[in-house]
Amino acid sequence: MFCIFIVLNCLSQNTSDIDAIQKTALDYIEGWYDGDVVRMERALHPNLIKRMITNPNSEYSLLNELNKEKMINYTNAGGGKRIPKNSYKIEVKILDINNNIASVMTKSQYIDYLHLAKFNNKWVIINVLWDINKNKE
Repeated sequence: MFCIFIVLNCLSQNTSDIDAIQKTALDYIEGWYDGDVVRMERALHPNLIKRMITNPNSEYSLLNELNKEKMINYTNAGGGKRIPKNSYKIEVKILDINNNIASVMTKSQYIDYLHLAKFNNKWVIINVLWDINKNKE
């Protein structure tokens, strides 16, 4: 199950762009949970960097990074399939769209802030900053 929210300032953007941005975000998050490499591959720019801060409340904080290849490998290995489907709800919220760039938040077991860009006439994810969703329903 998933929900989609669109912030009002995005409504002036072309409807086909909004649909494509939503589809890209869903390819990313549903592709992860379904172990669907085709969807994940389609969603990610070749130079993707996905980041997470570990130990944020200590003097030993680290910035962990994944690239597209690692994301595809983890997806193929079924990383997201280990989580039962009834234990999370997927939400996609478009935060902002400006011409050929967009910011999107996805919520599930995780919170992901996605930066997308229109690249070769296709919306793809360039950057992701993520963390565990401590307030999941």
